[in-house]
Amino acid sequence: MIVQCEKCQSKFNLSPDLVKPTGTIVRCSICKNIFVVHPEIEKEEPQVLEEKKEESLDQLFEEIGYGEAPLKKEEVAEKEVTKEEVPAEEKLFKDLLGEEKEVAQEKGALEESTSILEEAPKEEVLVPKKKRSRLVILLIILGLLLIGGFIAAFIGLSGKVGIDLGKISSSKAGKQSPDDPGNKKLSLFDVSGKFVKNQKSGSLFVVSGTVKNRYPGNRSYILVKANLLDSKGNVIKSETAYAGNIFSESELEKLSIEEINSKMKNKDGDNNSNVNIEPNGTRKFMVVFSDLPQNLSEFTVQALESKHAEALKK
Repeated sequence: MIVQCEKCQSKFNLSPDLVKPTGTIVRCSICKNIFVVHPEIEKEEPQVLEEKKEESLDQLFEEIGYGEAPLKKEEVAEKEVTKEEVPAEEKLFKDLLGEEKEVAQEKGALEESTSILEEAPKEEVLVPKKKRSRLVILLIILGLLLIGGFIAAFIGLSGKVGIDLGKISSSKAGKQSPDDPGNKKLSLFDVSGKFVKNQKSGSLFVVSGTVKNRYPGNRSYILVKANLLDSKGNVIKSETAYAGNIFSESELEKLSIEEINSKMKNKDGDNNSNVNIEPNGTRKFMVVFSDLPQNLSEFTVQALESKHAEALKK
């Protein structure tokens, strides 16, 4: 599969066997950016009906006479789909924790739900037998045109159903249920991780991304949690941070870890950016880890909670 760095746009070849279903962390060998790669989902190409070449009316009359003409089911040829050959894969992974240690697989486990539309069953068009051959041929052609139109219409609709359903579920969502901590309708995207050398605390690992409010009402105090995992998937370290608190590269390199932690705990975010977030509004977030464990292999991130903006005013 082809992988493109989000930062420098460099492209690499990566074996699909190295990509786990939950995503794999990779590091660009050119710009050192770390990002998450997800497995590709192969799409089935719609079957294309190939119309058989019609025999001439004169030949058909000679062969079938003036009696009743039995219908023959037309064969449908399926197009064979072949995968493009991918060149030999280039080296993508480099040392993340030390100059001599090579990380073979690093991935971020991002929870993501994907809706799959089932292919509608094909409907057989039954054409009654006719005594007149000319009418039979016309009905066959009409049937093929109807089937082709049905398939084209279904393919056109299938690309839009998922988007429409998503809009309906968001617009008709009711108030926050009592057992909802305020994270069920928060979604994360553009999540990535990178290492930064801090002048006072040494190596830091920074998880960054964007959170989106999918609630029908305004939200405040969105809290994000990130976990570091070992090679067996066990959580070895966790940190939380409120959305809207963003660090520049210079701040990550020069601020003490105490100053960084203090900023991550600011509920309001920079310039009150984490207050009164409108529906479909987005906010950036950063979770910073220090004192990194030696067996760091993966990381996960999730929206932990948020507050209803109107409830805070009461």
